[in-house]
Amino acid sequence: MTRFLYKARDRFGVATSGFIEASHTKDVVAILEDKKLIPVEVSQEEPPSITLDKFFERFERKVKPDDLLIFCQQISSLLNSGVTLLESLTAVNEVVKSGKLRTTIKLIRKDIEAGSSFSQSLEKYPDIFPDFLVNMIKAGEKAGILGKIMERTIKILEKDLDNQKKIKSAVRYPMFVLFALSIAFFVVITLIIPKFTVIYASFKVDLPLPTKILIGINMVIRQFWLLIIVVIGAIYYAFRKVLEGPAGKLQFDRFILSIPVSGMLITKIILSRFSRIFSAMLSSGITVVEALTISSRTSDNEVFKRVILNLRDEVVKGESLAGAMRGSNMFPAVAMQMVAVGEKAGNIEEMLDHVADYFEKETDYMTENLSSMIEPILVLFLGMLVLLLALGVYLPIWNMMQLFRT
Repeated sequence: MTRFLYKARDRFGVATSGFIEASHTKDVVAILEDKKLIPVEVSQEEPPSITLDKFFERFERKVKPDDLLIFCQQISSLLNSGVTLLESLTAVNEVVKSGKLRTTIKLIRKDIEAGSSFSQSLEKYPDIFPDFLVNMIKAGEKAGILGKIMERTIKILEKDLDNQKKIKSAVRYPMFVLFALSIAFFVVITLIIPKFTVIYASFKVDLPLPTKILIGINMVIRQFWLLIIVVIGAIYYAFRKVLEGPAGKLQFDRFILSIPVSGMLITKIILSRFSRIFSAMLSSGITVVEALTISSRTSDNEVFKRVILNLRDEVVKGESLAGAMRGSNMFPAVAMQMVAVGEKAGNIEEMLDHVADYFEKETDYMTENLSSMIEPILVLFLGMLVLLLALGVYLPIWNMMQLFRT
C-alpha cells in the first residue's frame, strides 16, 4: 500500500485535504468519489529527504522547555482566534525552532487527520509532552474549552520554566566552585602528593596522616579506576531499574522531599502546581472526584500522587475536600483554611487559585534566597576539603624543614 496526498472539494465547493493509503491513484479517486468529494489533486507522498536539519535532528535528544512553551502559546492564540486545530498545527510548525518538535508536529497532524484526538496524538510522545499537559488537553477536549485550558496550561509551563531558571541561576556559582575545587583536588592528588612519597621514603620518615589519606586516594584511583567506573555504572543501572518500579519511585520521592532545603522547595512547587491544575479542572466543569483523578496523573512525585488519590477516595466517601486535606498531613494549615472557606462560599476554584498564588510567592522567595541557603553547607564542605588539601601539602614541607634543621 502506498500513501497518497489528496486535495478535493465537496459539493459546496469547500476545499479539503488529507492522506489515503491505496495501491494506485485510481483507487484514491474512487474512494474520494464514494465520499462525495471531487478530486482536485492526488499525488504520492514522497519519502522524506535527508537534509542537514534532519541529520542534526537525530542527535537532538530533548525538546527544550522554551520550545514547548512557544508551541502551546501559538496553539492557544490560534485556537482562541477561531483557527482550526489542523490549521493551527500547520502554522505553528513554521515558527518552531526545534527540528525534533517540527517532525513530531507533522506526525501529530497526520494522526488527527486519521481520526485521533489531540490528546491521543500527544500521548504517543511522552518524552516531549509531559503527562500534565496531555491530561489538561484531554480535559479541555472533554469540556469543549480547549483554548481556555491551553491558556491555563501556559501559565503553569511559564511558572515551571521560571522556577527552573531561578534554581539553575542559584546553583550555578556553587557548582562552579565545586568543579574548580575538584580539578584542584585531582591535580594535588595525582601530581604533587606522590612526590612527597619519594622524598620521605629516602629519609625513612613517616608521612603525616592527611598526606597518607591523599596518597591512599591516589593509589585507589590509579589501581582500581576501571573497577570504579564499572561499579558506578552498575549502581547507576540498578538505581534506574529501582526507579522504574512504583515502590522504588515512592521511596526515592519520599527521600527527595525529606532533604532540608530542596525538599521544602519541591513541596511548595508541587502544591502550587496541584492547586492551579485542580482549579483549572473545576473551572472546566469537571467534578471534584474526576478533577482529583486527573490531577493525580499530572504529578511527577509518587508521594503526592498517592496523597491526591487518597483525597479522591475520602471525597467519594462523603468527606469535604478541606477535611480530606487535613487528614493527609501534607497540606499547610493556610491551604486547608482557604479551601474550607471556598467550599462554604461556593467559590472553591477562586480559592484554589489564591492557594496557588500563595505557594508561588513562597516558591519565588525560596528560589531567590536559595544561594544563601546553600552557602553554609557549601562553605562547610569546601572548608573540610581545603583543610585536607592544605594539611596534606604543607605538613610534609613543615616536617622536612624541621628534619633539615636537626
